[in-house]
Amino acid sequence: MDGGNTGSSPIQHACNKLGCGDLSILIERDRCLARTSGVRATIWTLDKLLSSYA
Repeated sequence: MDGGNTGSSPIQHACNKLGCGDLSILIERDRCLARTSGVRATIWTLDKLLSSYA
């Protein structure tokens, strides 16, 4: 994993306290969007950092 489409490396995410689990959720959302067209996928979360990528 290289940080997906977030524009940051896993090390930068770790420093910002975005864990591997959250990063995996973001990458899986991006993969889902790449496989489909005309679909909007959002991440429902109460986590402020993770929701900033939604």
